[in-house]
Amino acid sequence: MKITTLNIAAGCLMFMSSVSHAVNEAFCDQYAQTGVAQHISNIAHKCNLQGLRWSADFISQKNWCKSVRRPIAENETAERRKSLTQCGVPENNIRKPFNSLEYGLADFLITTAIERAKVDDVRSIQVFGREGVDFNWEWGGNDSTVLFHAIKHQASKVVRYLIGFVNPNRSTNGGGAPLAFMLANEKVDYDLLRFLLENGVDANYHGEYRTESYIPLMVAVQKRYLRAVRDLITIGKASPNVFDTVPPLTYALKNKDTEIALLLINSGANLNFGMYECGQITGPANDKMPLDLATEMNNPRLINAIKSKGGKTAAECVKLDAT
Repeated sequence: MKITTLNIAAGCLMFMSSVSHAVNEAFCDQYAQTGVAQHISNIAHKCNLQGLRWSADFISQKNWCKSVRRPIAENETAERRKSLTQCGVPENNIRKPFNSLEYGLADFLITTAIERAKVDDVRSIQVFGREGVDFNWEWGGNDSTVLFHAIKHQASKVVRYLIGFVNPNRSTNGGGAPLAFMLANEKVDYDLLRFLLENGVDANYHGEYRTESYIPLMVAVQKRYLRAVRDLITIGKASPNVFDTVPPLTYALKNKDTEIALLLINSGANLNFGMYECGQITGPANDKMPLDLATEMNNPRLINAIKSKGGKTAAECVKLDAT
């Protein structure tokens, strides 16, 4: 009987503890949302209030709340509210329309949001959205959106939140595609890559300039990311013939990357283009065609694949030109 009573008591304590934890979780979640919103208001109203209590970091705000007793957290919210009121912020309306902000303030808010996006703090970004921040605003006037940085830093949760209402095909001023920067990472989030390709990201978009480091497929080939190359081509319909000076196939062959080279060959890569197109070179010493590079590798698979699709050597291209 005593054991049964003890078991019931223990069960009740565990239940009460779990309920208390859930209540505390919900309270601190709301506390952090309010804290982020108050800091956004601090920026928007030019209050310039500083210190540890002023932050757009939802994660840190919530963790701090969970580390203290509830009255302490409630007092912190009240003190921020008091400071905002003293700054002239209406007590019943801390939100200020984003389109009414001075350019510099709007830019600073976007900069703050970008920093939270980089670390995938989606809860903070959601508060920015509820407070009316325009995520289509380009930092510096024409120098990237919050979504650009989320893609670049593979901030999966933020990307999934923003993708429905922000154009993912925008670059920095004079810069490349966000997808190219994402693929330049040492480790690629392939689930995110697939999501992007299935949700409006243009695999052929290279930003404002068509250079090798700005073209997604080119970057994937240079990094020797076979899976990324395959996804870009099969899901994103990336063209193996979008390049600046040197085609992706030439890079793959020079890297002696047989599998990527075969994938490009079978996906429509121009087999008669090295540094110049077949018929434009003046002598075999001036260029090497894919077939020349495959022959130097002594790779029968590549040689046969290129020949079967009409690939020629540089010498044959010169002869064609001569005729």
